[in-house]
Amino acid sequence: MPWPTLVLLLVLALSSMAPAATLPSLEFGATRDDSSAPTFSLLQHPSTGQDAVSLNDLLSRHDAVVLGVFTSGSPNAEQQKRDFDNASERLGDSVAFAQIATGEGVQPTDLDYYAGLLNSSWPLLIDESKGEVANQLPSGIADGVIIVDSAGFISTSSSGSMSDQRIVESVEKSMKGSDQSMLNIFYLLIPTLIALPLLILAFPRKRMDVPDTPLPPFAGVGGTVLAASIGFAIWSLPVALLSLVAGGIWSFIELVLVIWLAWQGLSLAIHSEVHEVNFIASEIHKRMPESYRKWRLKPDFTRDVLLGHWLAWLSWLAYPLMIPQGIGSVAAASLTGLVMSPVMLIFHCLVAGFVVLILRALASIGGPFSRLLGILGHDESPRLWGCLLIGMAVWWFVWLLIGPIGNALLT
Repeated sequence: MPWPTLVLLLVLALSSMAPAATLPSLEFGATRDDSSAPTFSLLQHPSTGQDAVSLNDLLSRHDAVVLGVFTSGSPNAEQQKRDFDNASERLGDSVAFAQIATGEGVQPTDLDYYAGLLNSSWPLLIDESKGEVANQLPSGIADGVIIVDSAGFISTSSSGSMSDQRIVESVEKSMKGSDQSMLNIFYLLIPTLIALPLLILAFPRKRMDVPDTPLPPFAGVGGTVLAASIGFAIWSLPVALLSLVAGGIWSFIELVLVIWLAWQGLSLAIHSEVHEVNFIASEIHKRMPESYRKWRLKPDFTRDVLLGHWLAWLSWLAYPLMIPQGIGSVAAASLTGLVMSPVMLIFHCLVAGFVVLILRALASIGGPFSRLLGILGHDESPRLWGCLLIGMAVWWFVWLLIGPIGNALLT
């Protein structure tokens, strides 16, 4: 193997440290804020009801759930009540409120005094004996308030209590995607440099000549954006649809995504291609105008599709809820959101296409030198990238098993 190729592979490996740095720490029982709320079913204090109440019960016919967590005897329980009372007057019946009493061995009799003050205003739930549900929430086994959006994802959290004004603002924010933005895709490039490995993979392999047959203006630029947008959509469309219907079991959906990522990494490492992405790219390319196909050959078109697809995976590593919450939760919140979410998804894909266009432009600045690097890494760079993706997928797989999925199965 030529030494320039070895240097290129070393640079690719070093650049992968940026996306690898976004991986969560491996800890037993680990949780994270940017995830779905645990799908609990807890008994109530007898003063508010005899039946168990689940998160799905609270979300049913509501735009959001405001969940207060407090330890037995904490003064924050009463502070949460005052804040919840004021917020509920402003939000009306569209939002559900509930409180969870947590702590080691908390008993219904420990809550009798507060239950009298609460006067059945909302469900007063009792956590498992070791605080298993609270331990899966951002607050942990401590006082806090968590806003859960209509798709079951955590939108906002706060320790102690949360003012009624902030509760109202957080609920409204949860209906608009909880600050998840398509601009996050640009942030993968600058300043985070998470998309830096794609710059190495984007080096051109040949000179782009003027087409023999006249093409519409900006056909080259538009073709790159379109191809990369398709690659991004191959990942983001199923994720958006799943988030709309499976937010309550999102940790298991993430497990499936990790297995998919590992499969694609293995396919890339062995065959230097991802079969399902290559198939879709091939089917779309052969439906392009003949003049465009003769100028923009299938391997070049497919590579742009793959770059958009890898950008989607990197966006998930950096912003796990950008699509699930930014698209799925918006669609679940209202009829207007359901209509607007496909448009928002298209814009996400187009932004990804423009980011890939920027990467391709940066990778081509070197002219003949860039093309030389592209030729040297033609086979080896994709294979190494596949191996690196397998490593990231295995890390995420282990984290899910000892963290969120383990928590869900043991609760």
